[in-house]
Amino acid sequence: MNNKAQAFSNYLEQNQIEAFQVQEVPDDEQGTVVFRSNIEVDGQRLQTLVILDQSPYALIRVQLLPQCRTEENELDVLRFVNEQNLTYKPFKLFFDNNGSLLMDTSIVLPMADDAVDPEEKAAELGDELRGMLEVVINYLNENYKKFMQKIWG
Repeated sequence: MNNKAQAFSNYLEQNQIEAFQVQEVPDDEQGTVVFRSNIEVDGQRLQTLVILDQSPYALIRVQLLPQCRTEENELDVLRFVNEQNLTYKPFKLFFDNNGSLLMDTSIVLPMADDAVDPEEKAAELGDELRGMLEVVINYLNENYKKFMQKIWG
């Protein structure tokens, strides 16, 4: 497990947070580890991933609406997503190959430093990720209905 993933795993354990399932990506040069969970918004459970590898970045990915882009609504929803991307800088919305609406949040995390106390590093990294997850949750609580209305009518 890469250093950031190990530090986040330690943070989760120290704070008795059991909301994540952990999966190491096999044969991955970046040592990618995926922490899977859900965010509940307006009665919907949105699949959420925290992706940590050896790069200086962490990625939080939320699946907002599965298979919602169709031939009929494609132009409207692409315009809507583009407007959101221009308005909300920390989040990038996009559609995957199946037409599902995803939201990525990329943040820079401190790199591993052997001189740093492991518990202090875990706390710093965990607090950073937890803070950004709170930003994501607040954004979704304020905007999810807009997505539903725009895409489903």
